[in-house]
Amino acid sequence: MGDPQLDEDMIIHMIQQPVTQLTLPYLQQAAMMVLTDLWDRKVTREEFGLSAGKAITMYTALAKLHVHYAMLDASMDKLHEIIGKRVIELVKVVEALQACPTSQDTVN
Repeated sequence: MGDPQLDEDMIIHMIQQPVTQLTLPYLQQAAMMVLTDLWDRKVTREEFGLSAGKAITMYTALAKLHVHYAMLDASMDKLHEIIGKRVIELVKVVEALQACPTSQDTVN
């Protein structure tokens, strides 16, 4: 076993952050730091393979989540655009309805 080159307490702290859109890169960095720490510590090949797999799986899952957030943001922008258009259209409908005669209007 080699000596740690990274602050392992900091890595633990990084890994334990809540998963949010803002923390994704931070968590990905933590996963890569685990991978680096495994290499620095010169663990056995078996332990490296098992633990590196966990770190890489976490990294890729976070990358997938990042893509999901990006797609969701794009979808949200499109939905806002559609809703904005419908608001304008419905305002015109109500304005047209306001111009229609009612039973209280007198016809000359």
